[in-house]
Amino acid sequence: MPSALSHFVHFGFRDVNVGVKSLSAFALIGLLILFLRARPPATWVGYAIAVVVLGIVSPVVGITPRLLLRDFVLLGVVGARLPKFWLEGVLSLSTLRLAALTVASGSPWWPP
Repeated sequence: MPSALSHFVHFGFRDVNVGVKSLSAFALIGLLILFLRARPPATWVGYAIAVVVLGIVSPVVGITPRLLLRDFVLLGVVGARLPKFWLEGVLSLSTLRLAALTVASGSPWWPP
């Protein structure tokens, strides 16, 4: 992970995979802080930490948006604590990004 982060700092988004993994790592840090401030039950903390650790030690997976989706406990607790205005904004942006990715993945310029 440190090599991916240093690669991202030096080269930016020239390699999209490294950029996405680096941004996911930053998002994960913020989510973990908000998650632990919410003081969820110990079993939820254990699950969230286990998913993160498995992603970190995996040479294939790493910290990616897909890993963050697997950590639904982390996202659920943070999402439940968002104010209603922010939650609606986050859901709206997520919907728009999903629609844009759906259209883009069907185009001949960006095959899945």
